[in-house]
Amino acid sequence: MNKMMIICSIVIIISAYSAKLSKRFNIPLLVIFIFIGMLLGSDGIGHIYFNDPDFAYLIASIALCFILFYGGFQTKIHDVKPIIKEGIALSVIGVVLNAALFAFPIYYFTKLNLLQSFLASSAVASTDAAAVFSLLEFSKIKLKYRLRTLLEFESGSNDPIAYVMILMFISIINAGTKSSSVSYYIIFFIRQMLIGAAMGFLLGYISKFILERLKLKIEELYSILIIGILFFTFSATNLLYGNGFLAIYILGIMLRSKKFLYKNSTIKFFSVISWLMQIALFICLGLLVFPTELIDFAYYGIPLALILVFIIRPICVFSTLAIFGKKYNAKSKIFLSWGGLKGAVPIVFAIFTMVAKVPGSNTIFNLIFFIVLVSVLIQGTTLTLGAKLLGLNEEKSDLIKEKSDTEELEYFEDQMLELNITEYSSFAGKKISEIDFPEETLITLIKRNNSYVHPKGKTVIEVNDQLVIMCKNKIDFFKYIDELQNV
Repeated sequence: MNKMMIICSIVIIISAYSAKLSKRFNIPLLVIFIFIGMLLGSDGIGHIYFNDPDFAYLIASIALCFILFYGGFQTKIHDVKPIIKEGIALSVIGVVLNAALFAFPIYYFTKLNLLQSFLASSAVASTDAAAVFSLLEFSKIKLKYRLRTLLEFESGSNDPIAYVMILMFISIINAGTKSSSVSYYIIFFIRQMLIGAAMGFLLGYISKFILERLKLKIEELYSILIIGILFFTFSATNLLYGNGFLAIYILGIMLRSKKFLYKNSTIKFFSVISWLMQIALFICLGLLVFPTELIDFAYYGIPLALILVFIIRPICVFSTLAIFGKKYNAKSKIFLSWGGLKGAVPIVFAIFTMVAKVPGSNTIFNLIFFIVLVSVLIQGTTLTLGAKLLGLNEEKSDLIKEKSDTEELEYFEDQMLELNITEYSSFAGKKISEIDFPEETLITLIKRNNSYVHPKGKTVIEVNDQLVIMCKNKIDFFKYIDELQNV
């Protein structure tokens, strides 16, 4: 037990430090984490034998829940609204086109039959939320025309589409001659998406009332409460035969738009958990692969990866965005094509084919793993450079920052306090201008009956008000309050 804990602690420390290597050598963290997992595996220096697809799929599903939820949780609705149509189009039409077009090169280069090729192409059809979010956040890249928001929204919302197609092809392959009709799979697809979306919106709306009504006094309990809501949403949606991954992504977007206590600290908590889940997920995937087997796939894995990056993805992006006329120029479409990173999600989908015991699943897993590595190495290392060459970098910085994005405000927390006004308070019924506060003391906000009042000199303080006060010295302010009470 102690040895295992030491190994885990060393892996976590190395993984955290690898962020510095990623920044210095411009290597995506995904690749570094997977490489650490491969080094720890039976073919590496760690000699840890891990060949349990079921356990790996369980870890991956839990990790993806947190990663996709946080992807939605950091998405602001006012940023998404202008690109919602394009995002949905890329998530649906783009993924379906990718799966349909890429199946034929896979069929040509490998020994997989046509149905297995469609299954493999569906697994690698979606862009990866974990890869896109981490790369864009880590690189601090600022893009024109809301391209970053579009990439993030696409990557967070297109996984469910690919997941539904994978379920369909697994069902068709395993059913054989007893396969259901085309109409059955169309209904299956629509049902998964509609129930997933409906549950995400419904539980997101209900969660608003839960968070507002409970008013927990302990800050950390809000994060724990949301974890419970997250797991309930995912499980309940799956039990209703909907898409749980889509539901939790929408849940994240819904909760971001709501106001509740300790929201900023909750966002930071899920940011930390998301990074931890990415580390666990990528290292687990690295352990699952055997590098000696992977080398055999280089012969057709490299050309397939190049076809996907340079041909299939651009065709899908240009064709899909053609619906919107001249809203996006050629440079924007080229960047969106290049920013469609593959990552952990396609590998997780490949693991699912192994769990479902699909014929040829081992080949599908190794092929997709190789394609993902090549894709991320090519696109991930050049994404920032591509934005500069295409002239899509946004040089101007925002003049206004939201409070949640302004880390410097945290340094004022030790100068802020809340004062509850009771019927016995000396301040009740007085105007702010009539109160003789100590020097350098300021009422910044008044909470009143679940609403907020902007304090002015003529504002009358009422019983049950909560005054948010900023003062230079809390101790002096407490002495001031004590003196008033003793009068």
